[in-house]
Amino acid sequence: MKKTEDILERLKGQMPQVPDGDLLTENIMQAITGAAAAKPGRIVPLWLNVLRVVSSVAAVFLIALLIGLKGPDAELSENVAAVDNVEQIYRPIATDVNSAIRIMETRSEKRKARQIRQTQIKNLYAKF
Repeated sequence: MKKTEDILERLKGQMPQVPDGDLLTENIMQAITGAAAAKPGRIVPLWLNVLRVVSSVAAVFLIALLIGLKGPDAELSENVAAVDNVEQIYRPIATDVNSAIRIMETRSEKRKARQIRQTQIKNLYAKF
């Protein structure tokens, strides 16, 4: 153990000398600048930049057109309010058990259809 410690202490005390150290630094710097100069930057034509801007603006316009200015929830609330007004004006009156069952079945079918329609609209807007 003492032998390895002695070797390590001697190595710590020695300072290595590189012949022509300044020349080595200059060679490295020339290699770096030469590699950068050998690989020219990518030149993008003007028409391609214009095409990118125009297509981006068109995409934003189409998304805004599809979503609409009011948004999906406003349309849903307007549709539901319109359906509620119709039901308040016309409510069938049950005269016997069969007509009451028929009324309940039609109401449940309407409710299911409305829920399916709202779910489809929400799923459509969730994709965006």
